[in-house]
Amino acid sequence: MLLQHFLQQFQESEDFFKLSPHTQRDYNFIIKQLIAEFTNYQLSDLNTDSINCWLININIDNSFTTFNKHLIYVKAILSRALKQRLIAENPCFYIALKRPNRNKGEVHPSKVSRAITRDQLTFLLKRFKEYNYQFYLIMALLAESGCRVGEALNSLKTNLRQNMIYLPITKSGSPRYICFSEPLGKQLTNFAASHPSIYIFPAPLNLCKPMDYSVFHNAFLKMRIGIYVQSTGKLVTIHGIRHTFASERVGIVDPLELKELMGHQSIQTTLRYISVSKQKVLNSYEKTKHLSFV
Repeated sequence: MLLQHFLQQFQESEDFFKLSPHTQRDYNFIIKQLIAEFTNYQLSDLNTDSINCWLININIDNSFTTFNKHLIYVKAILSRALKQRLIAENPCFYIALKRPNRNKGEVHPSKVSRAITRDQLTFLLKRFKEYNYQFYLIMALLAESGCRVGEALNSLKTNLRQNMIYLPITKSGSPRYICFSEPLGKQLTNFAASHPSIYIFPAPLNLCKPMDYSVFHNAFLKMRIGIYVQSTGKLVTIHGIRHTFASERVGIVDPLELKELMGHQSIQTTLRYISVSKQKVLNSYEKTKHLSFV
């Protein structure tokens, strides 16, 4: 089977449309690059060396994180072909994930906390509230529920409950609920009732569509000026809000419960988001010091 035909079938499949818009965009980028490089290739023609060379060539910024991200997406695509018995084995299984180059100052993401402090998040929310009420509600939803931006932006009014939203389409492909406080729930309900769109957060110029990620992202870039992550010295990111959500709940909820709250398929993914402060370590010890022997 031609690789191009297989990729087109994947893009038209039900499984593809169950993915979040952000994940779909990532897949579309990889698929476009694959078709450009391997136009007339049969699936069976692909091999480890050709894919590895291609991954290196499209890694423009020469970053280990970019290489690994592309590899993971291609491996997932070819695993689908393997499951359908269109190929005998997945050539990506023999390509190792790249490690950070210390000489270039690279650090593995799991070793760096990208969490935003509570004070910083409170300040950001205040900025957003003064700037735009709809953007403020999106920020508040991200902060209280730990959901992904794409999940928030694509939320439907019909799936909004008193203090939760049902998400039929998520990054993992599995539906789930996200929870938040009742005061925020009332604000979301009132805002949703103030416009005719089926989406809680519609596009500003087209109520038939959800707000595009780029619109919210551009607003975030304006609002984050002067706010830096303490561990990296870099400007805070939207994704840092999920890190904050996870880190604040360490020791309060069970790791498996936190995994469900964040919508992860694997507990290992959840653990990468968690950063434990010195104070939390001390607090944990205080709870168990009665077990000491001396």
